Amino acid sequence: MNENAIARNASGTSGHFARPRRLAMFLHSPLIRNGYALIASAGLTSVLGLLYWILAARLYSPEQVGVAAALISTMMTLGNIAQLNLENVLNRFLPVAGKGARKVVLLAYFGAATASFCLSLVTVYSVGWFIDEASFLRAEPLAAGAFVLASVAWTLFALQDSVLAGLRQSTFVPIENTIFAVSKLVLLIIFSGSSVLGSGIYAAWVLPLPFLLAFANWFIFRRFLPRHTLVSRPDAELDRKTIAAYFGWDYIGTMASMTAIGVAPLLVFHVSGSAALARYYLAWQIAYSLYLIGRSMGVSLLTEVGFEQHKIRSLMAEALIYTMVPLASAVILLVAGAPYLMQLFGDSYGHDATLLLQIGALACLPWGWVTLSLAVARAQGRTILVAVAELITCAIVLGGGSILLKRYGVVGMSVAWLIAHSTVAIGIIAYVIMQRGVGILFEAALHVGSALAQVKDGFDAAIRPNPKGNLPAELLSLIEKAGGCDLTTWCIVAEPRRESDIRTIFLAESGASSPAAAAPALVVKVAKSTEAKEGLKHYVDQVKRLSCDKRLSEVGFELPSLLAVDFSSSESISVERVLPATDGRAALALTPSANVGLANAMDAIAQVHRFTAASTVLDQRWLDRWIEHPAAIIRKTAGVTLLEGQRKAAIDALIREQTHFWQGRKLSVGLGHGDYCPANILFGPAVDVSAVIDWEAANYEMPPGIDAMHLLMTQRAMRANEELGHVVRELLSKPALQNYEVAALGEIERQCVTAYGSLKEPAIIQALCGFAWLQHVAANLRKSRRFRTGRLWLAVNVEHVLRTYLQRANPEASSV
Repeated sequence: MNENAIARNASGTSGHFARPRRLAMFLHSPLIRNGYALIASAGLTSVLGLLYWILAARLYSPEQVGVAAALISTMMTLGNIAQLNLENVLNRFLPVAGKGARKVVLLAYFGAATASFCLSLVTVYSVGWFIDEASFLRAEPLAAGAFVLASVAWTLFALQDSVLAGLRQSTFVPIENTIFAVSKLVLLIIFSGSSVLGSGIYAAWVLPLPFLLAFANWFIFRRFLPRHTLVSRPDAELDRKTIAAYFGWDYIGTMASMTAIGVAPLLVFHVSGSAALARYYLAWQIAYSLYLIGRSMGVSLLTEVGFEQHKIRSLMAEALIYTMVPLASAVILLVAGAPYLMQLFGDSYGHDATLLLQIGALACLPWGWVTLSLAVARAQGRTILVAVAELITCAIVLGGGSILLKRYGVVGMSVAWLIAHSTVAIGIIAYVIMQRGVGILFEAALHVGSALAQVKDGFDAAIRPNPKGNLPAELLSLIEKAGGCDLTTWCIVAEPRRESDIRTIFLAESGASSPAAAAPALVVKVAKSTEAKEGLKHYVDQVKRLSCDKRLSEVGFELPSLLAVDFSSSESISVERVLPATDGRAALALTPSANVGLANAMDAIAQVHRFTAASTVLDQRWLDRWIEHPAAIIRKTAGVTLLEGQRKAAIDALIREQTHFWQGRKLSVGLGHGDYCPANILFGPAVDVSAVIDWEAANYEMPPGIDAMHLLMTQRAMRANEELGHVVRELLSKPALQNYEVAALGEIERQCVTAYGSLKEPAIIQALCGFAWLQHVAANLRKSRRFRTGRLWLAVNVEHVLRTYLQRANPEASSV
């Protein structure tokens, strides 16, 4: 075939060439982008805050620092209480508020401002009864009025960060907080040694707040809210009862947390005096910056679950990795560097402050885990667990802290924090085990392992050399030999990461466009190893067989079209045209038209089966081909998490279940795709199926419903961003289809009813799911050594599923 012929056959725009990487760089994930934006904000604020308190300690006496710390701590505590838990409500419900988002924000601001005003008034007239050093607030009207207004401003300033997070605009938070921190430093120097508003340190802290409120909320109401309204789901409705129930328990938990944080320094102040409070407060401020790592990612996690509830497990795993790795690193550095860091504050902050900081840093490790766990509990609406955890923390900190403070001095309060967070972390783990069994720890480890693998894939993809550019001479020679054509004007535009031993390359004519802008028109597959050659030859044979099957001319969508093939060299090669369409992963994601696309995909594969169906009885030959042989391939793989005896028992149980279901059935078998997943389905502008690609696993003896089940499983895995093994295990354990899945089945449901019964029946779902999974993993193990030696892939996608069959065959077996 000459070059012009290839160009004519390759005309059209790309559909399936642009297969996205398994994981884009982490900044492309809203969870990580917004979480790290909040962490960056906390980091910048903490560094500049550290400088603030270093300067304060140098410019002011320890007594002045202590008084300022008491004022700021009281104001922040009031602000946290006055937020009425609205920060968590905004993070949870603002993502789904739709057109009501502006009203939600305004109501939150009004409620928080009103509560702050009332609480600060009460505080002004009562705090002097408990703390003599703060009695000037009641005696000086100007200081009292400033304190009330500052408390209201601080409340709104803190709450607007939750508004930004709920709108997925957390990248704005570091900007406003950096401006705030720099402004405080400038004013601190200007007010050096003064007692403006009762304390120059306090005045420098609060005076920038009104200006920053105006700055941030101009962006919120003029830019971010209108944009959020456009992208929100139009059918999103806020359930007032749900919000009220969420608000109640979570508010109790938040109140307990804020009480512990706010009252602890006041206890130190009362028992040990202002100088001791200065040491505690400075050490606390530094350690608290580490806590904000977990808190920031928890806020982002809660927001993202609001947008994508179906991804809660993968989001939790990602959040855990991206929280605990930097948190553990920071804790190690802080514990090691605490003696040197505290020297920056001067001679008055010696051994006690260093030990306070080291213990406080260690407490942040269990605190980070607790924060993420409570974010998940909030996302699932289990706010009573949040309340219990926070109440226990408060009781241990204030109760135990009071005892330890009197016995061991100011260090005792830091020890109380470490005990409280460790106790709650252990309690959460114990509670989860009681609810879900000890096997949940193993499952969680697999989720984290999968997330770590995705992180590695993302970085590998980022550092992999860019394949775009002119064709290498050796590749050009292979293509010319296969097709007898001249492609010297063509270039490489993409080379996806390989999951098999076959190299796939997309080409386009350079023309006047740059290689990066050129539309791909040809896909070239190159095989070098023996297994890869056999796989490519099998693929080519399948494509040729499909092209000769006249019955498929009526299916209404395109099939792969080979342009050139050569198996005579050391490297085998095939060339086919890129089919013009939209990648099925984009069409079947969570979009308004996704359900229509799913129904069209089901109808397309139902047509294939209908046009090629032939009645047969499933005899032993068929069972050997579809059950015994794939199971034998799995037997040959090395064990990872199961003992050899367990693997054998699980595979035997799988064979028994499948044989019992299929043996002797008389039904219509037909052509099945074998890997009918979103990546292999291409859609047109009207979300109709325009092409189906990659028919390597196709077979003419496929029972009805198998391709449909494979599509449902892979779509669930894609939407949840999980490995297929997690989805299969859940479907085997809880065999039920979702309403939108049942609605999309159409003719597939009728074919299954005729063959063996409705796909609403749990036993049928389990049988088809197990059958589709068995074919999938066996095909992967056959085609590439990457799968046979990939311990994590085997643990998640093979043995995690086998464990289900083992437990069903032997309920006495350990759930681990």
